[in-house]
Parts: sequence; C-alpha cells; structure tokens
Amino acid sequence: MRVGGAELIDVDFRLVAATNRDLEKEVAEGRFREDLYYRLKVVTLRIPPLRERRADVPLLVEHYMKQICAEHGKEPKTLTNEAMDALAGYDWPGNVRQLKNAVETLVIFNQGPVVDIDDLPAELREGSGAGGGGGVRRDQPVQASDGSQQRTMEAIERQAILETLSRTGGHRAQAAHLLGIGLRTLQRKLKEYKDQGYWND
Repeated sequence: MRVGGAELIDVDFRLVAATNRDLEKEVAEGRFREDLYYRLKVVTLRIPPLRERRADVPLLVEHYMKQICAEHGKEPKTLTNEAMDALAGYDWPGNVRQLKNAVETLVIFNQGPVVDIDDLPAELREGSGAGGGGGVRRDQPVQASDGSQQRTMEAIERQAILETLSRTGGHRAQAAHLLGIGLRTLQRKLKEYKDQGYWND
C-alpha cells in the first residue's frame, strides 16, 4: 500500500541489509529505530572481521593473486613464507576489500615471479608485528623452554639464519630456501649482521 493510498499492492522481494555497527547498542542508545531493527532482524549472519580469521588470509591472497594476475595478463606470482606471514599478521582494518587492493598493488608493481617481504608496502611490513594478536616483539626477551637464559626473538632469528647458512656451506640461495625466506631478505639480514659484528663473509 502506498503512503496515503487505500489499494494493496502485491510485491515479491528479498531485503538484505549489512552494517559494521552493533545495532542492539545503537537501538539502546537511541541512534537506530527499534521498530526498524526488529523488521530487519529476521535471519542474522555475522561475518567476523579478517583479523579474527587469519587462517583465511593465505587462501584469499592466493585466490586474488590468481584472479588479478589473469585480469592484468601476468603470470601467477607466489609469496615467500615471510611475506605471507606478514600479511597474515596484519590486522586488515579494511577487511577483505583492503586485502584485495593490497594484492592488486603487488601484482601491478612487483615485476618478479616471487613476492618477498621487502616487496610489501611499508604499512603491511611494519603493521604485521602489532597485528599478530599479542605476539612477541622482536626486542622482547623470550624464556627458553628449558628455563635457561632469556633471548630476544631477533637473537633467535639471527642464530637460525647463521646456523642454516653454515650448514649449507655458505650457499645463500639454498639457505634462503631452507629458511622459507627470499634471497634478498637473507642478503639484507646478513648485511645487518655484518654491520653489527655478528658475521663475516
């Protein structure tokens, strides 16, 4: 029935409404009409933000990587473990839309077939440490499992890299493969260790 009319008009439609707000709270605080809320609240589906389902990030990255590479006529790219870990550790305040845009940026600007952590935008590299859901900072001491002397995550990482490099006889590409990081990342780390006096090539 139209407003002011007297004739009933049959309609057949389905209304889908979405929001990123807590409507019950909005109703309680008088910012959303209660009658409209209960008209809309029939079948409710809550989709958690991406930061609450980090296991979905690698699947979404792979999906969008293939899709966007095809759209731009590029060969599919792969991500190193370090790069994927950074993406999974980021909070993604813009959720899936932001993730898709980030993947498209990587496809357009990265020329090589492999995306390393150095290829990620700064906000993704720097934000992943805070977005890891309460993870340990690199400069925060970590208690060893046997109760021995505490070490920082940075020291543990350095030991793993240098020991792997030693086991491969100094073969950097092989060491990077075993560590699951890009060769450029390994070279950057080794330069840092050399500057700090931890390693000599």
